Amino acid sequence: MRTYHKVHFSPTGTTKSVVNKVADSVSDDFILHDLTSSERDAFELSLSAEDFLVVGVPVYAGYSPQLITVSRNLLTHQKRGLNDEYEKTHN
Repeated sequence: MRTYHKVHFSPTGTTKSVVNKVADSVSDDFILHDLTSSERDAFELSLSAEDFLVVGVPVYAGYSPQLITVSRNLLTHQKRGLNDEYEKTHN
């Protein structure tokens, strides 16, 4: 079963607004992960190959906040595993 997640880091609320608009165009049933709040200290997200993820982070002068860079690297490693899992189940 597909689970929908929206993850954002939005100190001013603008990125949150954009993520919500994108997510609302896909489904009404998203689990919110707000990395602007204290949840980011314990943020852990486990995805299956069927899950859907919308991520939004601000960019300041061409750079995302360092906090997000670390999280993005973790997601990149997880994505590689998901791609392998998807290939196994869909080929």
